[in-house]
Amino acid sequence: MSVEKSAEKIDRNDIENFSEIKNCVLKDLYILLETGECLVPCVSLKDVNPELFSALLSAILKFSKEIKGDELSGFTFKNEKICCIKKDGIITAARCNKHLPDNIIHAILDSILRLFLTEYGAYMPSWTGNLDMFNELKEDLKKILTSCDIKKLLETYRDIVNANEILVIEYSNGNCIYETKQRGADAKQRKSLLSMTYSIAKKLCDCFKVDGVELIVMRGKNKWICMGIFDKYILLSAFSHKLSKKSSYIVNLTDLVLKLLVLMMVNQSGGS
Repeated sequence: MSVEKSAEKIDRNDIENFSEIKNCVLKDLYILLETGECLVPCVSLKDVNPELFSALLSAILKFSKEIKGDELSGFTFKNEKICCIKKDGIITAARCNKHLPDNIIHAILDSILRLFLTEYGAYMPSWTGNLDMFNELKEDLKKILTSCDIKKLLETYRDIVNANEILVIEYSNGNCIYETKQRGADAKQRKSLLSMTYSIAKKLCDCFKVDGVELIVMRGKNKWICMGIFDKYILLSAFSHKLSKKSSYIVNLTDLVLKLLVLMMVNQSGGS
């Protein structure tokens, strides 16, 4: 992957079209260096300059740390709020409705940050300013974040990772929320199978002193299966043996999509 310095400026017209759909749960998303340089902007407000916003956010976080000893995790306006997290010199920040739960927003930002660091973390110490190297992630985030409903979100995810099959289940009762193929298994069978799989994974995590079970990846002779668990929902995806993207990318994207799905469910219920 090239890390040569790019002479191109960010295309403002391209940025402004990232999130024009007003019903998106996340209105803006930024991935930036803690020094203030914007790496991946997804902006819906046409009067917001992503480079200026990133510089201001970086300065606010730095000032907060100097006067309080720790950094802000976000701040609230009249109807909206900005949430952010930082790790290894990279910040992810999002603008959203102030009534949406912080824990889910921060979980989403953590998934985006993990995805970024997995794909690009090794290149950042020697990064010389080439924004083009983030284009694949930028385009995938653009498609996912502009999905207005759960069906569109899952269809977009399926197209990005080239999944053969997707299944979303409510863990507590086994009820199916979304599926691309009718498998015929009733809710009781689904719950039993998922409970068994989760129980085995949890015991393995406990054995190796790993905190919690978030994702389970299984590989058969001709398919991969990725199982994400968050809140009370499970997202199951099946892929052909020859993956269209790196397995780490698919796993982290699955984690992100599941958390966005949960946020959409919360948003539909009024943000409680």
